[in-house]
Amino acid sequence: MEVISIDEKKRWDDIIKSFPNWEIYFLCDYAISLKMHGDGEPKLFYFEKMDKRACFVSIVKDISRCDWAEDRIESKKYCDMETPYGYGGFLHIGEWTIYEQKEIYNDLKYYCEANNIVSYFIRFSPWLYNDDFMINAEIDDNIVVRREKNTVYIDTSSEELILANMDSKNRNMVRKAVKNGINIFHDDGKYIDDFIEIYNSTMRSNNASDYYYFDNEYFDYLKSHLKENIVFFYSKYKDRIIGASIFLFNENCMHYHLSGTLHDYRKLASTNFLIYEAAKWACNSGIPLLHLGGGLTDNDNLFGFKKQFNKNGYLDFKIGRMIFSKKRYDELLHIRKSIDKGFNDNNSFLIQYRR
Repeated sequence: MEVISIDEKKRWDDIIKSFPNWEIYFLCDYAISLKMHGDGEPKLFYFEKMDKRACFVSIVKDISRCDWAEDRIESKKYCDMETPYGYGGFLHIGEWTIYEQKEIYNDLKYYCEANNIVSYFIRFSPWLYNDDFMINAEIDDNIVVRREKNTVYIDTSSEELILANMDSKNRNMVRKAVKNGINIFHDDGKYIDDFIEIYNSTMRSNNASDYYYFDNEYFDYLKSHLKENIVFFYSKYKDRIIGASIFLFNENCMHYHLSGTLHDYRKLASTNFLIYEAAKWACNSGIPLLHLGGGLTDNDNLFGFKKQFNKNGYLDFKIGRMIFSKKRYDELLHIRKSIDKGFNDNNSFLIQYRR
């Protein structure tokens, strides 16, 4: 096992891109953007055995920096790690036996115990179907995986298929946007200030948690360091930009990353039109899939909006956890309960002490 830091950016990205199904969420600069956001310290874990290779990306977090633990837990005494915001899990090549996967787990556990890392929270990639690697009770009974919710993708292999898979209501909404005079255009972030204004306004309208507000430096970093893998789409009404979205992409997949629409213009159906045009752009760029993600919960209104784009395009989103030290995990549950008398230490979250 090799643990690679962000100081080795070229080596990090060379490893990721050596896997044929690599994704944007695994790149070093994407992880760095989340470090800037305050998420923690990015690490790439890389494994080799003869002709077999595997890796995953994680953000290591000092639990003492959590709101509930601040000034109550010694710094770096307890840490954990999780998938960077978005989707991840393992990239792997070769036929790894259960015994060999257990070897990986044991190396990982040894490292984590030595570095006070108690647990690992994993958001698996719905389109990579990678929740079957290293997630097996034969490896350790402290490994758990479960289905969380549906997500939606658009098959962008042809423009005809994009339109055919949309439900009739959505096709009508696109026609409505055209009739309303909405114009869709894209660039490399020239109007990033408009995007930030619209995105923050949308987050306020939706009463989003603090995590979903990003500093301007975060957006500037994405624009400048992922310029080969990012595109900004905008919807314009008359002379005003009223909606904007960031899409991340490579040759394998395109992702609906962050988006917003000014509240007063929502009835113009500009978002429907924007996503449709983005899907066509992916098609013409040779990208076979546009992943829209899911809702905040399974089958909520946001999911209902997204599923209009492909009535046959559902993918399961699964999450998982690994507990490397059950003793220290239980200690954290006890500490959290002693601090917050209303805390339920038998909650349904996979990493229970964090909720």
